[in-house]
Amino acid sequence: MGTASSTTGAEPSGEIKNIREFRQVKLRAEGVIVTTGSKPPRAHRALCRELSEERFTEAVVFNEGKKGRYFLRRDLTEAVREFQAVACMKCKPERPISRPD
Repeated sequence: MGTASSTTGAEPSGEIKNIREFRQVKLRAEGVIVTTGSKPPRAHRALCRELSEERFTEAVVFNEGKKGRYFLRRDLTEAVREFQAVACMKCKPERPISRPD
């Protein structure tokens, strides 16, 4: 499995390993971010407010992923299949995004 970055941007199936990749994923606002720091893992929309740079830095950079890692997946179905993740109760990635007319 590749990392979350490439020359064309974030891949929809990699581990997010550094703050640069995290920021790229958040800016693109595509896919689902799985965090493994809780039991069971949580699936979030890329723009979820629970996914802050501070939390990412603490979990991935300072603690070297020992208390949780971040992964980018295409959608909630993929996150559930691979990680048995549950949907974040705040951003509700299972719901379609409503766009203003």
